[in-house]
Amino acid sequence: MKNVLLRSVAVAAIAATVVAHAADMPTKALPASAPMPPYNWSGFYVGANFGGAWTNGSLNLPNNSFYGGLTEFIGGVQAGYNFQAGHLLLGVEGDFESASNANSTTTVVDWRNQ
Repeated sequence: MKNVLLRSVAVAAIAATVVAHAADMPTKALPASAPMPPYNWSGFYVGANFGGAWTNGSLNLPNNSFYGGLTEFIGGVQAGYNFQAGHLLLGVEGDFESASNANSTTTVVDWRNQ
């Protein structure tokens, strides 16, 4: 029984050293990957935006008073084209923006006649 135990310990020790030496073996270098091409901003784009605004209160100015609140929806679209030449970026863009005013009264103050 002692011989079997001694032999199995010896075999385990030899196997462990072989595995440890195998971990230190040199490996082949990884293949070089192609460099990433620089990012290009050329191309067409389109987008949309939306938001809102609201207020409640009053504003008192000389000879003018604004009472009530204001609630608006704001939205729009934009589109354009960019062309990149080296480090130079040329482009054209068009947009349309709109806001819906829920307040039915509009007051224009002309400060020149005051």
